[in-house]
Amino acid sequence: MAGSRTPGESAEARDRPGARVQQLPLNPQHFGTFLAVVDAGGRLSAAARQLGLSQPGVTHQLNELERRLGMSLLDRSRGRAARVTRAGRVFERYARSIVGMQSALYADLDQLHHDIGGVLRLGASAGPGETWLPPL
Repeated sequence: MAGSRTPGESAEARDRPGARVQQLPLNPQHFGTFLAVVDAGGRLSAAARQLGLSQPGVTHQLNELERRLGMSLLDRSRGRAARVTRAGRVFERYARSIVGMQSALYADLDQLHHDIGGVLRLGASAGPGETWLPPL
């Protein structure tokens, strides 16, 4: 949808009031890409360097995200830096929460992977059990 604007049309002008947001599945990677652009002050090339992507790759991800949502998150019509739209500000708030929850999930799962726990049961006959195992 970004890129389908007519010359001079703002990003928010094409987002029709009253139109329902499309509810297509979103790619979790696109959340991080969008946040990197916002954190880079709207500079797609700076976000691309931080993410280890090409600038066209970042643009492609943003276009796909906007297409799936059916609205513009960034106004890229003026100057070198994109400006976050009203919809983009709302999306940013949720994206930060989702990315934070995803990071916490991975940290918790990683901790489970490294935790040593549970019950260990040993069985031994009287001779080796008295010789090799400490008293409990």
